[in-house]
This record gives sequence, C-alpha cells and structure tokens, in this order.
Amino acid sequence: MTEQLPEPHEAQPTHRDRRRRKYGLLLAIAGAATIGLNFILAKYAMSGIPFLTFMVLWFTAGTMYSGLYLAIRRRPVKEQLARYWKPLLMIGVLTGISALTGFAGLRLLDPTVAAFLSRTSAVFGVLLGLMALRERPPGIAWLGMAVAVVGIVVLSYATGAGGAAGIVYSLLGALFASLALMVGKVVAREVSTVLTIYVRAVTIVLMVLPAALVMEQLSFEFEMQYLGVLLAGAFFGPFVSQILFFHALSYISLSEVSVVRAATPLFVAVYALIFLSMFPGPRQIAGGILVLAGIVLLTQSRPVRERT
Repeated sequence: MTEQLPEPHEAQPTHRDRRRRKYGLLLAIAGAATIGLNFILAKYAMSGIPFLTFMVLWFTAGTMYSGLYLAIRRRPVKEQLARYWKPLLMIGVLTGISALTGFAGLRLLDPTVAAFLSRTSAVFGVLLGLMALRERPPGIAWLGMAVAVVGIVVLSYATGAGGAAGIVYSLLGALFASLALMVGKVVAREVSTVLTIYVRAVTIVLMVLPAALVMEQLSFEFEMQYLGVLLAGAFFGPFVSQILFFHALSYISLSEVSVVRAATPLFVAVYALIFLSMFPGPRQIAGGILVLAGIVLLTQSRPVRERT
C-alpha cells in the first residue's frame, strides 16, 4: 500500500497582497471615472467653442499640466527625448489624428454612445497584433470581436442615418488610438508616461494650430464658462486618468486594468444623465452592452506569437 503525497496548494494571497490589489482596483476605477468626465466636459465645451479652437486650447492645457508635472518631479527627460524622439513623435501624430476624429464623433453623438465606440480600440488592437506582430488570437478573442462587431451594428442601427458620420469618426479615432498604443508599447518601459503625454499634446497643438489659422477658425469669442469646463476636462481626462491607470498597473495586472477601463461608458452614462440630461435609448444600451461584453472577452484572452 503506497502512501499518497498531499497535493501541492497554491500560495494563498497575504493580507498585504489583498490590500495592494484592492488599492490597484480603486486606482483603476478612479481612472475610469475621471476619463468618463472627459466625454462630458468635452461635449459641453465644444457646444460653445469652435471645434479647432477647442482642440488647440484642450491640448495646450494638456501641455501645461504635463510640463508642470515634469518640472516639479524633475524627471530626467532630456536623455529620453534624445533617444526616443522618433517613436514619441509618431505617437503624437497618431494620437492627434485619433483626437481629431474622436472629438468630431463626440460632437455628433450621445456621449455614452461615443464612449462605447471608443472601447473598440481593443478590437483594432487584436487585429493589428494579428497583422503586424503575427500574434494568433485564441478562440475567445475571435468570439469577443464578433460580439463587439454585433454591438457596433446594433449601435449604428439605433443611432440612425443622422449619426452615421459620428460613428465613422469614433471608429477612426479608436483605430488610430490602437496604432498609437502599438507604437507606445515599444517605449513604454523606457519613457516616462507623463513625458509621452507632454510630447503627444505638443505635437497635436503643432498639427492643429496651423490648420485653425489657415481655415480662420481660431476664435476666442466665447463665454468664459466654456473655457473653465475645457480646462477641467483637459486636466481630468487625458492627464489625471492616464496617471491613475499607470499607477494601477503597479498593483494589479494589465487584464484587470483593461476590464475596469472597459467600464468607462457606464460612468459616462451616469454623468450624461446628471449633467446633460442625456441618456441613450434601449437599443443603444443593448448595443453598448454587447460592445463591452466583447471587449471583456478580448481582455481575458492571451494572443500566441506565431513561430516563423
């Protein structure tokens, strides 16, 4: 009679581990909540400020916030800029196109619908990984993409012909955001997140300002309340939220952060109802839930790199 050895048990998380995970989840939730404000405050500011003027002011404010942060923290950014200026410039250009198209979509759509569509960047990310990085998505990823695409179709049908342009703009914004993220992965561990935000904002201002001047759309004849909302949005949306997500990664996994970030449209829906008295219809909600479900499935999958 042989003696059976006890089965090995996985190490149980300690109280400190649980506290770290809880703190990381709180940071990620705070990031999703603040980036949700981005849609509401930007939507309101664009209602009173000409579009290209809004873009110039929004990213000029972002330049000021991130530049001040870098100056206070005294980050060694000169070496990073000298070494990685090419990918940083590329990130800025791609993000600039993403911002132009994404904000254009937000002008035409319910902010909650625009937030749902912005999450499709995960779908484009998987497709780009398949084409450029030769990653082979598992079955659950294909299922997630299929569910998300069905959600987009439902959203398109529910929005109607009047919102078709807004949907196209929003999807283009998500596509270029995915391209920027792909480039960002190359330098993510080498370059400060805030430096990336700073270079991105400067690049976008340099892209949009000449266009605004040439098209004579740089106008400062608007009420100051819109400027205050814009400054708040530029602070919470592209600046504070990114720092919160970045720090959350120190405590929880990327997949957990991605799932929490996918819930951003839920915060947008609450904000839109409270501040703008706007709420999507039943079909738009159904389409948005399908998009979120697809994104959650995508974030739980791990692509496999094909052997060459």
